[in-house]
Amino acid sequence: MKELFYSELRRQTEEARKEEERTKLLVSAFYRILDLQRIANQGGLFEMEEAAKRMEDEDCGCYLKKMVQFVCEGMEPELLEDIMWRRYFSSGLQGYDALAFLICLSGMLSIQAEEAPEVTEEKLKALLPENFVQKYEAKKKRDEEERRKRVLEEGIDMSAVRELCGEKFTWNPDEIGYATVKMADDLLKSAEAATMNLLRKKINNATLEVAMKGLGGEARENIFRHVSREQAAMLAADMNFMGDVGAAAILDAVQKILLVIQG
Repeated sequence: MKELFYSELRRQTEEARKEEERTKLLVSAFYRILDLQRIANQGGLFEMEEAAKRMEDEDCGCYLKKMVQFVCEGMEPELLEDIMWRRYFSSGLQGYDALAFLICLSGMLSIQAEEAPEVTEEKLKALLPENFVQKYEAKKKRDEEERRKRVLEEGIDMSAVRELCGEKFTWNPDEIGYATVKMADDLLKSAEAATMNLLRKKINNATLEVAMKGLGGEARENIFRHVSREQAAMLAADMNFMGDVGAAAILDAVQKILLVIQG
């Protein structure tokens, strides 16, 4: 399926260059996927399905609704891909319409696999025009600066940090990845400043926040201890905002941290 995806992507990228004024169609698909993933992480598949039902059918909404329905029904990824590829070729989509479809398919498979939001975002950005990606990154940076400014203006509330530090390690020994997450939890409980500084340089906030969702309070407390009060408050706020995160996403983020710690 991957070979088919990239072959079709190359072909449709060439077609899309002929109609660049329709970039907004791709942007719409991109933001819709990110919104659906955020809703799924916070409220589960039911909330994501309800949000999809409220979408307009214009642009990519019609077939995206069907993808969401299949994911929420528990359809196997391979079957979902097979059905959507059949729809893709039978519909005769071209250019930006085709790319929007491929963005939605790639995004929904990422959500179904419970990949971290940053992974989904990077996968989708790779399908978008470079000029949009540059504008998107610039906007993200402005939003981050604005958020930091609000934190400073409103005062730093450490209650969320204290609450997160008071939680226990809850990963079930029967779950896949338990040994990996437990190892990271144990290492981060006692990690010293040099290790923490290396993590801050090598691991971005999004990955760290997802990994911390799987850690116990002691490990979280040690991480918070090695950043500023402002950074700790922002990390805690982001963790609470993202809601529940899938086990696969947590495991992926934890493995990245272990690679840094273990060299």
